[in-house]
Amino acid sequence: MRKVSSVTPSLKYELNGLHQVVVQKGNVATKYIYALQQLAKGTDTVVYRARKDGFNAQFTKGEKHFRLFLKGAKKSGTAGSHTQTWEYAGPNGNGEWFIGTKPKKLSSSKYYWATQIARVKFQNKKYTKNTQMPRLSALNRAGAGYDDNVVYPGVNLLRSEAAVSPNYLDMLIVTIDTSGTAHFGFYSVNEINKALNGGPTNYPLDQFRCSYAFKIENFTSAVGSIQGFDIDDKKNIYISSEAAPKTDDVGQGVAQDRYIYKIPYGYQKLPNGLVDWNSTENWHRINLNANNNDHNNGSVLDRSKFVTEFESIQVINKNDAYLTVSYHDATTLKTLHSRIYEITWNDPE
Repeated sequence: MRKVSSVTPSLKYELNGLHQVVVQKGNVATKYIYALQQLAKGTDTVVYRARKDGFNAQFTKGEKHFRLFLKGAKKSGTAGSHTQTWEYAGPNGNGEWFIGTKPKKLSSSKYYWATQIARVKFQNKKYTKNTQMPRLSALNRAGAGYDDNVVYPGVNLLRSEAAVSPNYLDMLIVTIDTSGTAHFGFYSVNEINKALNGGPTNYPLDQFRCSYAFKIENFTSAVGSIQGFDIDDKKNIYISSEAAPKTDDVGQGVAQDRYIYKIPYGYQKLPNGLVDWNSTENWHRINLNANNNDHNNGSVLDRSKFVTEFESIQVINKNDAYLTVSYHDATTLKTLHSRIYEITWNDPE
């Protein structure tokens, strides 16, 4: 991997008034900041919003307040699932948002991961079933028609996420299978929106034209903790990565490795026309493991008596992204705070 160390993080928003669990996805929009959280042991999905008015974003939580709620498996629902997808569908999306739905838990996993991508309006409403929403299904077939070698049996699908480019032209569908291979497929946002305008049914992904697809074997080993995905207008892929903290020998929380990974668009193509699916040589690794003596990124990500956990990433432009970070008490590991930072960096020379 090509290492990037010239990084500038800056604190943008303190997310106040939310549940004391991590913010899986933070999204900074024009007028509002959105926060997606998981309740009921990570099975229900709830989305709140706060007006974007200065540094402190003040949310109001609870079922008596305005929120979007997707009921999950612990409460016999099929709408809520573990997801880091909350992406605006763009000007042709009826003012709606993409979100993960239809939970699936394998014996090898601790989470009920999303296996479909729905499109919903942000409103004060509860969904109990994924079938109440228009949604993309058969996500294991991402890449069909472009490169069928990327397609795999649905029984092996573990997790799915979606990302939309800042110009709302391209949509990335990412799935991870049970072997740790990641599968990527690019689609037209407008084409998908046109179909989903048809109403609450499932739209198999292989009915859409895929413009580019590839897979990366051993992806989970290469990245480690896979948090959020996003893309820029050039189809470069960005991944946030930091696991929940662990405890040391004296019971204090210890933050894990903190990185953003960038996968340049088309990096797998070799001069001889062949494809190397698994090489990470041309990936960019943005190192955010700075200590207090590092003048590149100092301790701006750190908070006294707390340890970090990276969550979602929202790309603003090339090498410019919002990063959602949650903070665990260093003694109890209880989640007490979340923030959104803007991270900028230069390409490696």
